[in-house]
Amino acid sequence: MKKELIIGTILAFISVTISIIIEPLRNFIIIVIERVWNIIKIFFSTIWNYLTTTHNINGFLIILSGLIWLFFIYIFFFFIKENLKGKTYKDYTEDTFHGIKWRWHWEDEEITNLLYYCPTCELEMSYRNDKEYYNYGLNWKYNMIFTCEHCNREYPIMDYQLGDLLSLIKREIRRKIRIGEKPEMQKP
Repeated sequence: MKKELIIGTILAFISVTISIIIEPLRNFIIIVIERVWNIIKIFFSTIWNYLTTTHNINGFLIILSGLIWLFFIYIFFFFIKENLKGKTYKDYTEDTFHGIKWRWHWEDEEITNLLYYCPTCELEMSYRNDKEYYNYGLNWKYNMIFTCEHCNREYPIMDYQLGDLLSLIKREIRRKIRIGEKPEMQKP
């Protein structure tokens, strides 16, 4: 019984203390919210009144010109940021090797989709391998011929098959980046 009386007294004291603290805190929060809301209403009603009343310059024109200035400032900084960023090796996606225009994409640090185009008309070319000659009795040498069906031009490349040529072109691209032969590029 004595234990229950002590627990009841403690709980009563806690509930009275909480009600004494929470009620003024709740009222304070309500008053602050009402005052902030009134300030917001006064601010926007003042702006609205200024915009809808007659002046030498209409208020909507002032806002419109301000928005246009913000737009031009954003565009200006966007272009400056792009120019300051500088090009990286991933921007290097086209070059000419063996008289043929080559284009590729970068995935991570790997060259992908390496394709060959006619340097004259930009059409993607086809190729064929022709056994051209026998090299000193050791093996056949191939003559790879790239053909443009649009302008009927042929670009022969001696001593390579397609897989070997693609590997050589990829190594040449990496070499140009590594030694900085493409000066506008930053090395990876």
